[in-house]
Amino acid sequence: MLSNILCAFGPDLRGNVAVTFALSASALMISVGGAVDFSRSLTIGAELQHAIDSGVLAAASLSQDRPAEEVVTAYVAAGIGDHDGAYQNLEVSVQSSSFFDRREIAVDASIQIDTIFLGVVGINALTISRSAEAIEQSKNIEIAMVLDISSSMGGARIDQLRSATLEFLDAVAFGDPTTSVSIIPYGGTVRMPGQFFSLILDADDFSPPSFDWTIPIPDTAADWNGCVELDDNAVRSIPLAAHSFGVLPDFTVWNRDHNWCPPDPQVAALFNTRNESQLTALASSLDDDVLSDGTGTDIATGWGVRALDPAWRGALGGDADFTDRPADYDDEDTIKALIIMTDGGTTAQLRPESEWEPGSDGLHVGVGGTEQLYSPWQARQNFDHLCTTARSNGIRVYTIAFQVRQQWQRIELEDCAGVPSQYFEIEDLNISSAFSSIAADLDRLRISR
Repeated sequence: MLSNILCAFGPDLRGNVAVTFALSASALMISVGGAVDFSRSLTIGAELQHAIDSGVLAAASLSQDRPAEEVVTAYVAAGIGDHDGAYQNLEVSVQSSSFFDRREIAVDASIQIDTIFLGVVGINALTISRSAEAIEQSKNIEIAMVLDISSSMGGARIDQLRSATLEFLDAVAFGDPTTSVSIIPYGGTVRMPGQFFSLILDADDFSPPSFDWTIPIPDTAADWNGCVELDDNAVRSIPLAAHSFGVLPDFTVWNRDHNWCPPDPQVAALFNTRNESQLTALASSLDDDVLSDGTGTDIATGWGVRALDPAWRGALGGDADFTDRPADYDDEDTIKALIIMTDGGTTAQLRPESEWEPGSDGLHVGVGGTEQLYSPWQARQNFDHLCTTARSNGIRVYTIAFQVRQQWQRIELEDCAGVPSQYFEIEDLNISSAFSSIAADLDRLRISR
């Protein structure tokens, strides 16, 4: 009888669910609770990573003056402060290396997170470890500024150009040991500094290529007016052979008060420097007294490109710190920028007729007494060729049309830049806005992280 009762329990399954649940409840609780603990740790880990990523970028900034550890921990505290106990269990190791143009920051961070459910199986805490590195390096910058000082730039225009140039230099050059600047003011042509006298023919070899009039070859740079006679082939050429060119004569065509060759030594081109006093002196001299007849934008752009071309390394003069500049075009640590500002179209290169004698009519020739060295069309071809040369070599070209009236002239400048965002049309007198935008763009480019 008893055996029959006991045997009846064998096939009866009605109590198995409760038994099974009782046996699996602990494992289920550990599994679900563990998922909660792990999910919380992953959330905190993601927030910790974001916080230290932001922290190392801020600490690596070359403009950052707070200690790196202070900056990083501040970001971490803000990032994970909402999690009770997390920040109190934080350990952060910050390594920092700084140089004048480079800062490296490395961070290792770990947090012990107390578990809620996993403690039943002896796991009382989870360790979260994250790391991040940042390097901010200031790239070398070479800037060539080609600035129109033709007669039409008189009055408020030249005043605004002077102010904008000084502001631009203050923003990008002064105090930055990685930036070199060349400034090339121009009217009918460019007045060059004394070291370029080596381009002028020796007196015994001088023979003007196109005209019968002759200009005496000065014996020294001190006797030279600073202007080189370049035909259109030479304008487009980047290398220029020594002792191969004549001297441009002093004359005016449209404006009796402004020579074709800029007459004031203060506006001779300045190359490859960050010398604040020299740059300030040149920029400050831009006023009505230094204006020049004609608009030789193609000639000036040629000198702007040469100021950035490695073929002229060691020949530009400038600061002793920049003897290795212009850098190679493929130098990954160097940014090259060419800025061209003009208020009108490029003019023909006019010269006095063959019968003209130096000094006649107070140096004024007038259109009726001139002939073309080359035409306006050829000048525009030269300009386009030089813009293409610059862009093809990786030079970042910015152009500024300052109250330019003719649409074709604006298109010419926009085409030179090659990128719409690097072309600026200034309808009013606020040319500073264009220079400020260029300065901001260069500042963005100079930092690599």
